[in-house]
Amino acid sequence: MPQDPIQRVTAAWLISRPSKTSRSARAFAAASIPGSNRDFSLVTREEYTSTASSQSWGGTVITDAHIDPTREQFDAFKALPRDAPIAMLNLVRYRERAAYPDGHDCAALGLTGAEAYARYGAESGPIFRRVGGSVIWSGAPQLVLTGPADEAWDTAFVALYPNAHAFLEMVTDPAYRLAVVHRQAAVATSRLIRCEPREAGAGFA
Repeated sequence: MPQDPIQRVTAAWLISRPSKTSRSARAFAAASIPGSNRDFSLVTREEYTSTASSQSWGGTVITDAHIDPTREQFDAFKALPRDAPIAMLNLVRYRERAAYPDGHDCAALGLTGAEAYARYGAESGPIFRRVGGSVIWSGAPQLVLTGPADEAWDTAFVALYPNAHAFLEMVTDPAYRLAVVHRQAAVATSRLIRCEPREAGAGFA
């Protein structure tokens, strides 16, 4: 088990290994992250994907749709400063129809991608706010003036977190792992860009 606290969460989030016993979400208890209100322990891929699709944040199956981060991208995320505020720029394009895993309660409802994403927002919102997150800017994209024409987006927003620990606390929360299925069902493609907040000025730089 890695000794570094962020590495421990990385293991909980990304590493796939066989599970010989079934453990509940109450197993989140062993590896405390400084500055966080939660403790974490190893979460297996089987435990995570039992409540999420194979493209889950905790899984190892990654597609070119850019719905979830690759292992390399998350390694780069954890290498950045961990105790300063972070702003996450979100660009999201919805599926025309949500694609839920077989057997999910919403699979037969015929939801649009937008409707599924709204459910994700409603269910993940309390966790997001509890860790100190806030949306500091939101907009409805109208046109890509410069850039590939096929990179049209349905929603764009910036989510601010107190630090990287808060972001990790959110994505490893058991209730969030249930809510994120709606996001995975809703999203055709997305971009999630970590930024260092800075004071806005009168110029573009």
